[in-house]
Amino acid sequence: AEVDRYDKSMDVNGFYLGEQHAWLDKATRVGLANSIAIEKAADKTETTLYLNGTALTIGIEQAQHMLAALELYALDCYRKTEEHKMTINALTTIEEVENYDCTQGYPEQLRLEL
Repeated sequence: AEVDRYDKSMDVNGFYLGEQHAWLDKATRVGLANSIAIEKAADKTETTLYLNGTALTIGIEQAQHMLAALELYALDCYRKTEEHKMTINALTTIEEVENYDCTQGYPEQLRLEL
């Protein structure tokens, strides 16, 4: 339960766009990637992203690169969470479980710039 709590926290679920801290959940990331691909196919060159109540108009290519980086970050976090769960399941004493630090090893949050 502690691993899941940490995995859902803003310590993991977050990135920086400039100085602004934000997060896009999986469904939003997938939806945006699909929508932006459709905009690109329609020969649009810019898209608008909404982040923490702010509209950001950016180039399609930049938006796709940002979303790809964010998806790779989320995948790395997922893998670390699953690794922690496997490690904890292999521990044999209560003391080992209580002393295990499930916050270690996560990638540093992304710092993206426009």
